[in-house]
Amino acid sequence: MSLDKTCYDELRRRQHPAAMWWMIGDSAYYLGLLGAVFLGCAARWVQWALWAAGVAVVLFFLGVACKRRAYVLAARDGVRVDDY
Repeated sequence: MSLDKTCYDELRRRQHPAAMWWMIGDSAYYLGLLGAVFLGCAARWVQWALWAAGVAVVLFFLGVACKRRAYVLAARDGVRVDDY
């Protein structure tokens, strides 16, 4: 569970468009993080896993960018992310 899930819950309660960005970003973040760790470990035995780990790292940073976009949209409309 994300530490900032309460912020997402507040965005969903307000039906704010930033909730969609948050959800996509959080999913990509954790999928990329776990994928990079597991595939990075598997790269020792399987040649293609190193390439797949690189893709997972890109997915991780894409998730970070989406969550940052959600925070910017929320702040623009007066939803203070730090309060949640």
